[in-house]
Amino acid sequence: MPDLDRLARENVEHLREAVATLAVDLEPRRSDLLSRFAAAVRATSGVSINLRNAGLIGLLATGRHLNIHDVSGRMAEEFGADADQILRRQLGPWYDRRIAFDDTFTGGRTFHYGCLSIGGLGPTMYGEYCVVLRAADVAAAGALTYLREDSARDYVDASGAVDVARVAAESAPHDGRELLAALKCGPMLTGEESEWPKTLCSNEGYIEAIFVTAEVRDAISAVRIGRKRHSELYDLVVDRYRRTLTDVEKAVIDDFATVSSLMNDARLKLEVLND
Repeated sequence: MPDLDRLARENVEHLREAVATLAVDLEPRRSDLLSRFAAAVRATSGVSINLRNAGLIGLLATGRHLNIHDVSGRMAEEFGADADQILRRQLGPWYDRRIAFDDTFTGGRTFHYGCLSIGGLGPTMYGEYCVVLRAADVAAAGALTYLREDSARDYVDASGAVDVARVAAESAPHDGRELLAALKCGPMLTGEESEWPKTLCSNEGYIEAIFVTAEVRDAISAVRIGRKRHSELYDLVVDRYRRTLTDVEKAVIDDFATVSSLMNDARLKLEVLND
């Protein structure tokens, strides 16, 4: 059974050579952009996780990030149900691909998934809250590996076969993250550094971060939300004094209040960013 961390470490020299080739092929101005971008990734990157209300509340309350296997196991114990059936319902059409990937690699069922981030809101399709972890802390607690694309979507075919050779060629350890980012994003970079976070990580694409520690309380550096969604939540808070809210709206406000309380306890401030 292949070890993902080892594959990534063995790929660093290949990545370094590929970045050097890309830099030579680019015109001088763009080659300089590539160098600056790689330096920014190495200096400022974190691991981001996009979460919805329940996931964020659980993380803030316990300090632990539960992966899908943790969640299904707990639910199976609580309700006396079958963990695999819960997984199937949670993952829907992605069940076969996710399980195939996780079960291909040593310790795959301990994998947690996030993104390489240098700012921004991350892929909000997975959750409106973007929790940022200090990558150095995550790496110090266990293996931290990066993949150029999404593990379940891009490295597993419809039959459930995992392309281990492609995984090996498109992976990087924590110490090589800037090389992978430069290869993927280099051709798309512009001189507007404010755009680099979205170029690296958004709904349009991201570099996947795979880590193995669940204990993340002390690694949290930021929690972010988009300005539009934050305004919607604020409007609901105000509206409760002006009109009768629906049960769904009341639940949303209750969750927002719980998030705010837990963040205060953790001495974290919700960062509101432009969408």
